[in-house]
Amino acid sequence: MNEKVLVVGAEWPLAWKTAKEFKEKGYQVYAAISNGDCRRMQEFISMDTNIEISELPMSDHKKLETCIAELKNRIGVLDYLIIQEDCGHEAIQAPAPNDYDKIENTLSHYVCGVKALIDGMVPIMRNSLTKRIALLSGEISSVNLTDATSGYEFHLSQTALHMMLHIYFNLLRPEGFTFRCACFPDNGRTGVSPCQYITCSFSYDERDPYCHSEENRIVMRDACFREIPW
Repeated sequence: MNEKVLVVGAEWPLAWKTAKEFKEKGYQVYAAISNGDCRRMQEFISMDTNIEISELPMSDHKKLETCIAELKNRIGVLDYLIIQEDCGHEAIQAPAPNDYDKIENTLSHYVCGVKALIDGMVPIMRNSLTKRIALLSGEISSVNLTDATSGYEFHLSQTALHMMLHIYFNLLRPEGFTFRCACFPDNGRTGVSPCQYITCSFSYDERDPYCHSEENRIVMRDACFREIPW
């Protein structure tokens, strides 16, 4: 297996588990820490998993640009770009709706950082036969399934991020790019894994029932393959 996978947000359990599963299946895997946690990065490096670990600081856009350029040179051609977008309830400290500094910082990470990442990686994905971009999400990002009442700024960022994914779909689908959004729990005790869902191919025929035409629209699914409303 020569296909290359980049998993961003490896500091979160679901992303790291996904990176390891891709590696176990024979993919060449690159994992990136996105929150600047140097201790966690060194911990991963010491694990000897044969996964190349790097840093992509999503909130530091100047440094992010440099890190993306360095990583692109090492990867060459990228087949899968996987981004962990959901940090879970516990990691979110709820600001008041007018806490604009907290809102700006969150949007900078989850929206501006993700946009810079996708824009930077798309050029090295164009020569891939797969060209797949995936988000690892959770119910907290759903418009009507979440039970969270905190994390105002995170919910706000998800609105922009999901709409941005639709824009990328319209822009890149004609070039053969495909998209996945996996709304999976960290424990993964039931259903399919993110790796299984992300690598699964669906029908390209628009005449097929909508539940089978995954390649022609943006869908968020959970581990039991249920479609989750955004």
